[in-house]
Amino acid sequence: MISKKITLTLTIAALTFCSFAAEPAKNWIRNGSFEKTPGANGQVDNWSIPKTMKIVPGGKDGKQYLEGKGTTSTWSLGLQAGKTYKLSFWVKKGGNWLGVTIYGVDSKKKQVKVKDLQTYFKPPVKDWALQEMTFTLPADFKHGRVIFSIHGGVISLDGVTLTEVTTAPAAK
Repeated sequence: MISKKITLTLTIAALTFCSFAAEPAKNWIRNGSFEKTPGANGQVDNWSIPKTMKIVPGGKDGKQYLEGKGTTSTWSLGLQAGKTYKLSFWVKKGGNWLGVTIYGVDSKKKQVKVKDLQTYFKPPVKDWALQEMTFTLPADFKHGRVIFSIHGGVISLDGVTLTEVTTAPAAK
């Protein structure tokens, strides 16, 4: 028969493990749902947004989302060279394609050009769809940001997240 002390110890250990396992990964994108819009000047916290885009009420995961055409980007991200990340975002509406680039420079301040850091998506017309991109940063990557380039129409964007992909240690 198992003693109450052992049962209590095992219960506490299980709850502790579950609380660590359930902790969400850090999102490197601030204001990925475009909820923070300081001031009347139209600026959106952590984003460089042109006049061809606007913040619209509603959205997939919050109170508002970004809609328009042109190019928008985040401000500098503290990403680490050699690590793997996953970029996720919700997109809808027309447009020929949406280009997504993970832009960075190397230690000599020259643009890092790696094919895996750029991709294209054909957004759906009516419903929100989750898009994802996983990439590993090269060893010389510094000062990153995410750039969304909308071509051939208007696209809606919401719920942008960027998290580090960690793998569990292999079982022995």
